[in-house]
Amino acid sequence: MDKATAEYMLNLQGQIDRLWHYLGHSEKAQRARQEANQWQKHTEDLRRELSSYLVQAHVETANYFRVVTAGAYAGYFATWSLVNLQLPSQARFLVALLGIVSLGVFALWEVFMGHQRLRHISQLASILRDTISPDAFYEMRAELNAKEARFISLVTPVWKLVLVVSIGAVISGGAIMIYYFLSALVQ
Repeated sequence: MDKATAEYMLNLQGQIDRLWHYLGHSEKAQRARQEANQWQKHTEDLRRELSSYLVQAHVETANYFRVVTAGAYAGYFATWSLVNLQLPSQARFLVALLGIVSLGVFALWEVFMGHQRLRHISQLASILRDTISPDAFYEMRAELNAKEARFISLVTPVWKLVLVVSIGAVISGGAIMIYYFLSALVQ
């Protein structure tokens, strides 16, 4: 074999080796893409699950908050009706003001959240009305649930503030009533 043919064969062998190396990496790249797609799908599934859980936890917490608040208001106004006439006028006005602030903040929050829930239901209804395929429905519903979960995570700090103001005002008014109630019992 002459020198030119030997160089040509060596060069060809190098190209063949690079081709096999590339093909091997191509398979690895394909596997890596498949694994990345699987991780992406798994991540999306977990996000949907977390969004669903977050929405459910928010609804359950809000319902619990309403029950506790209703009980607190019932106790507040029962005590108010019992000690109302025993309170000095300034304390009576302060207790009434605290009750109004508490109820007002709570009612405004519930109206705001009720409006948000109705908006969510309306969007869900439009998805049901306008969706043609089940795949599109699930995708649109998942997107809507993700939006609601983001909204909930944004309003949670505001909800905590509403909780502190509502319950704080009721506790303050209740403490004033209990003080005068106990002082009337001691006399």
